[in-house]
Amino acid sequence: MVLEDGDQIVGYSLITFRKNSDTARLYSICIDKKRHGEKLGTFLLLCTIDRLRSFNCIKSITLEVSENNKAIQLYTKFNFKKITRLKHYYKDNSDAIKMKLIL
Repeated sequence: MVLEDGDQIVGYSLITFRKNSDTARLYSICIDKKRHGEKLGTFLLLCTIDRLRSFNCIKSITLEVSENNKAIQLYTKFNFKKITRLKHYYKDNSDAIKMKLIL
């Protein structure tokens, strides 16, 4: 999903699917740094969740997020639950939190 303002791309979300799976993965969500603080991340996340709900075959969404990322608060606000910690997940050896939303 791409978020545009006029002819400018200001954000996107990228979802991946596995064949014969009822779980989608929020692989990446990003908002242009110049537009941080405008609630565009919230808007994009809600649009992405709504779009996935429209696919009757998708029952849940998972994601991984750095344990230091403020986005954890956003995901928690929209009922994503922490399901596990992934040790040394990123190149810098920091941990990730795996989260899941049941649709």
